[in-house]
Amino acid sequence: MTHSDKPDFLLAMPGADVGIEHTEAVPENIARADFLRQREGLGPDVYFTPHALPGEPRKTADELRCEIADDEPGSGWWGDSPEREWAAAMAHYVKEKMPKAMAEGFARHQANWLIVYDNWPLPAIDYTKAASHLMPLLTDMGAFSVFDAIFVHDDSHICEFGNTPIVRALVKPSINAQSAGLTHR
Repeated sequence: MTHSDKPDFLLAMPGADVGIEHTEAVPENIARADFLRQREGLGPDVYFTPHALPGEPRKTADELRCEIADDEPGSGWWGDSPEREWAAAMAHYVKEKMPKAMAEGFARHQANWLIVYDNWPLPAIDYTKAASHLMPLLTDMGAFSVFDAIFVHDDSHICEFGNTPIVRALVKPSINAQSAGLTHR
């Protein structure tokens, strides 16, 4: 695998090359608030997870400082709302990448994948249920006419979207496996 541009990576294999585009699903305002918390020592050490909307308007630093100081609990989540919010957020970032992957100068390969790093703040979600909400959104937006496969991952799960969603739990390599040379770098 080599780093490139348009797409971000090229996975060269005998018989087939895979172009891999990558993006991170993270709300800009929450990322900026986290930066302010760390840099300026704002807010409590433990705080409420705020709701975020994909593509929401950028808040000023002063607005973020006020929200951090207020530490309001918000409306919370109920039922499958975390899974539905997750699906909407992931669909937003996929949709943002589609025109870029079809633009002039973007190298298309035998297979073209999109990998989304999920850094969206939510309570624990049921990834199988969340994937069942995301799959029709991807299909309806025509994502599979641009990408042959779409992967969404965080530190605990990877969801593969193609013909049928596949959800896999991720396991961190053990220290013993690393020292025995059983892991790849």
